[in-house]
Amino acid sequence: MTTENYVNVYGLMGLPGAGKTTAAMILAGETDSAILRAGKAIRTMLKEQRGVSDPTSEALGEFAAQKRQEEGPGFFGTYAKEQVTTLQPGTDESLVIDSFRHREGVRQVEEMLEVDFTSIMVECPRAVRLKRMQRRGRDDEADFTMKDLEDRDMRELIDLGVDTLIDYDEDYLIRNNKGKRHLYDRVMDIIND
Repeated sequence: MTTENYVNVYGLMGLPGAGKTTAAMILAGETDSAILRAGKAIRTMLKEQRGVSDPTSEALGEFAAQKRQEEGPGFFGTYAKEQVTTLQPGTDESLVIDSFRHREGVRQVEEMLEVDFTSIMVECPRAVRLKRMQRRGRDDEADFTMKDLEDRDMRELIDLGVDTLIDYDEDYLIRNNKGKRHLYDRVMDIIND
């Protein structure tokens, strides 16, 4: 499978708990798309390179920050470029990338794919994100406090480069603070646009 087989590529961006993965799952399901998940990819790399099979979010963040230092700010874009050709696209030949943490990764994938790339920023107030993270079933987030989330946000913004996406001119912005039905409707609006 080569990259020219993809007609549409959707790339999601945003802070933890904003709803990027939920939006990605809706996109992939409604468009019968392949999906590439950054968090899963980083977990796999951490397991393969360091033997850590159940990392905390802090360990994942530290590992991702180290990879960015060693390989440059777009290291996930480089990884995505390597993985895209192994994915089998859905019937309409679309790909969903969940999610970017740095502008350089977006740039690399845009240049490589040479297809219609749709960037989607998902935003949500911190208090709502905290409640979602506490409920989503990850052991290290069940007891998260507002201070824990503030610390993680700072790590994501500064160490991982999410701050480089804040003024990025995304194609779509989803303000995800009204529940799953609203998120589903917004994603469908994007698909149908």
